Amino acid sequence: MKFLSLIVIASIALCVIGGIIAVTFQAITGVELSSTLIDRWFTVFGVELGAAALIQITKIVTDELKRRNRVNHMKENGIEPKRSDFNNGENNYYDNFMDSSYDEPMG
Repeated sequence: MKFLSLIVIASIALCVIGGIIAVTFQAITGVELSSTLIDRWFTVFGVELGAAALIQITKIVTDELKRRNRVNHMKENGIEPKRSDFNNGENNYYDNFMDSSYDEPMG
């Protein structure tokens, strides 16, 4: 499982656990936990979830820009893109073209 997924799962779990503990504590003792403590608890894990969402959105946008750039580069070089070239695969023309260790026969 990816690290980012683990962070999201842990953040959600800790928010739920924190809420359960706060309600249980109040029910048993009759004393409400500090509103500042509760606010900071959910703020910390809310920021973690927001950061994870921002990372995922950024990854999706950059992958799309790479794909468009790859397809445009192929068209500029007179290569007709295939259906698979429109996917964001690992092994594609653009990556091989830009990799200096890749030796393609000229001709």
